[in-house]
This record gives sequence, C-alpha cells and structure tokens, in this order.
Amino acid sequence: MAGKRRPGRFTWKEEREVIAMAASGATVLAIAEKFKTSSETIERKARQLGISLSEIRGERPKRKRRLVELGQKAKGK
Repeated sequence: MAGKRRPGRFTWKEEREVIAMAASGATVLAIAEKFKTSSETIERKARQLGISLSEIRGERPKRKRRLVELGQKAKGK
C-alpha cells in the first residue's frame, strides 16, 4: 500500500478505470498504487466486477487437461 489510505468505497468512475487498467495489462500492484489501496482490495474489487484475476495479473489462462485419452471414434452401423 502506498501513501495515505483512500477514503470510502470506489466510485463508478474509479470502477471503470480499474476495468480499463486491467484491460490494458496493468498489474494488480500498479492499480493498487494508483488508487492508494492494497492489492487484496483490488483483487476483491476485480472479483466483484467480474474481472478474471488471471486477466488482471496478465497471466495466460491454463489449458485444462483431458481426463480421458482420445481413442478411435466408433462408427455406428
């Protein structure tokens, strides 16, 4: 957390700015520094706004592994 704590809740304008910064690839720490709050607060706000944490952190979503190996497709006769 940098500097003085911010007072109260996020305004509508600040929420849109968090979304825009996340879309532009800013890190959680950079967003937290701009709004003078903790990274946990930004992560919580991202969940409330429906922003994926992997998107806001700049990580690629991991591919899910298949549980069953693919075999030959059965043809119905």
